[in-house]
Amino acid sequence: MGVIPKSWKTITLGQYLFRDVMDVVTKKKRFGMTEFNYSGFIIGSLWVFQKGAVLGHARGDRLETLAELVAVEGQTEETLAYLNSEPGVMLEDYFHARGKEPSSFVDLWMSTRWRRWTTVDIKERNATYKRPVYIDKLLSKCQSYAAIGMGFGALRPDLVAKMWVSSYEMDDSHSWAQHGLELPPQMVVVPLKEMEQLVLRDVAEYVSASCPSLLAPLGLRL
Repeated sequence: MGVIPKSWKTITLGQYLFRDVMDVVTKKKRFGMTEFNYSGFIIGSLWVFQKGAVLGHARGDRLETLAELVAVEGQTEETLAYLNSEPGVMLEDYFHARGKEPSSFVDLWMSTRWRRWTTVDIKERNATYKRPVYIDKLLSKCQSYAAIGMGFGALRPDLVAKMWVSSYEMDDSHSWAQHGLELPPQMVVVPLKEMEQLVLRDVAEYVSASCPSLLAPLGLRL
């Protein structure tokens, strides 16, 4: 389990959800700083999005409370509007590009959030790009990745269930390969029902420490 750097005094839910793959996608440490290559950065962002989607799938009927959980103070209404709208935009973008609904999490993520990156781009940057990608860059974006995942899971729980099966309960290596990526063998992927329990446990731990008043509204307990 990765450890969030002490320089991040306030840990967001998105960052908390990232901890279990932090060590998997880390490239190396230099001068005390954790680095990634570009594949690691992308896989880390996808993992947080997916866990958000699983949370939305499990607690989509409590989206307003989820918005309160991830919102900047005083911006719950704006965050709720984002959770309700942005996933639909993402699906429209995917349909425009592919002419169908997504069946793979990695294909959805790469075809929308990383659509300007080709397989060659990723391989070349992994091999030749000299400036390291430090962990702070990914940590600063984790909350938005988790939020859009939550909205997606709440909007289309049926699609999340189908995509989870085709992505992780069947062989989806071709989808990863077409985007120049590989699912790290250290990343243990479990059936959706079990993943829901793991995500809800993580969220309950986070909520109990940061905003315990939301435990009951979210139907969580330790």
